[in-house]
Amino acid sequence: MRARLFIPFLLGLVAAKLALDHICDVDLMWHLRIGLDILERGAIPPTVEYTWTVKDTPYLANDWLAQILFALAFKAGGLVGVGLFKALLVVGIVTTLYLVSLERAEGNRPSAGLAVGVMLFVAAANFIARPLLFGQLCLALELLLIERALKGKRWVPLAMPVLFAFWINTHGSWAVGLGPLAVAGGTVLLPFHRWRLTSRPVEKAARLPVLLSLLAPLGVVLNPIAWKALIRPFDLIAKQGEFTIIDEWAPVPWSDPSAWILIGAALLFVVAAARSRKPLPLYELGLVGLTFVMALQASRQLSIFAIIAAPPLAEQLASRMRTEMFRRPRTNAIVAALAAVALGLMGGLRLASVDREARGLFPVDGLAQLEQSGFARRPGFHFFEWGGYLVFHKLDSFIDGRLGPFYEAGLFDEYLRIERQGDAEAIEQRGVCWALLVPGTPLAEALGSRAGWKRHFEDDLSVLWLRSGCAAQK
Repeated sequence: MRARLFIPFLLGLVAAKLALDHICDVDLMWHLRIGLDILERGAIPPTVEYTWTVKDTPYLANDWLAQILFALAFKAGGLVGVGLFKALLVVGIVTTLYLVSLERAEGNRPSAGLAVGVMLFVAAANFIARPLLFGQLCLALELLLIERALKGKRWVPLAMPVLFAFWINTHGSWAVGLGPLAVAGGTVLLPFHRWRLTSRPVEKAARLPVLLSLLAPLGVVLNPIAWKALIRPFDLIAKQGEFTIIDEWAPVPWSDPSAWILIGAALLFVVAAARSRKPLPLYELGLVGLTFVMALQASRQLSIFAIIAAPPLAEQLASRMRTEMFRRPRTNAIVAALAAVALGLMGGLRLASVDREARGLFPVDGLAQLEQSGFARRPGFHFFEWGGYLVFHKLDSFIDGRLGPFYEAGLFDEYLRIERQGDAEAIEQRGVCWALLVPGTPLAEALGSRAGWKRHFEDDLSVLWLRSGCAAQK
């Protein structure tokens, strides 16, 4: 196996293995429910459903196309189908990023492979089964199209708006794509050269394709939610500091390996740039620095930094890495075969244990007991991360991962206060008849000493409290 196949093959195997390390996700379930409902009805639900606190509030899912695709994977193979679909998306992201990095490294496959391999582990924390994966794929595809435009390919300006139209209908991160476009525009319109800092050279034939590609954001108007989809990413950015209670919106803690992988990747970038004989692309370095700061502020931005940083890292590594590496086809084939067996076995075991993974994440038995009790159709309160699981089962949740409707109604802050302070009186005033909670939390402890509540079920993951005076409703 030659290096041109061996390196991307190995990267794809590692990417698939990392994708299968975690298949289930708390927000996946409400995404699946919306996707399944769209497939069943042939229309996007116009309001919030299966949530009694904000029921019938106007809400159109901007991720509708991704939700349909995940729902199709689920219909085809259940959670195993979702896992395989997730692995396919991640392999697509990594393969696209490798192609971009290979062009930046001028065909130096080892440097492109190393750059993408390092950034693969940075982004791995964001390889979750959600529409977010489509945002990562679109960002990598945008970088590839920009590289084609810089080489004078005249079809790129036609492909760019199509990409942005697909992007806005699969994930709200389309605004991130404005960064690479700004870099491309600056490269053409504002040439710069001082010491090693320089803008990338642009041939005359490439100027028009690049400039026309700057019209790509016009594609975002092709969405069924109109202007609301356009302002949503900027609205979330403005409120980011208020969502830090949620892990993915908070900075990566230094106790988490992801933080040290991020720092290590950044240091590698700095060392490679310092020791390289290549020019330093000024505008691109600015974007890499910006996305690094974003990744420090919120762990959900790790993949953005990784995708943006990989191609220029490959370019800087190329001047120090020999292209003669991995030139023994037989050795490559043996290593590839061993990796395929080992990583394939690991991935297969993960797929085989997906139901056990789900039981460790969702209150499967607690919800079954709730449905058997006859209280499931009554208003309830539950741990935030289980809202999507209730929605998936068409049961009314108190709150779930669709932060917008709950934040605007003040329910997000109310949930946090009730859960943290164990305010049993507040849920009683709202007419709550059941509570599905994590054992040992303040509210679970408060209900244990409050008259009118009975512990109906408890296991290691969840405890179910039922309120006397509420009639069961089948």
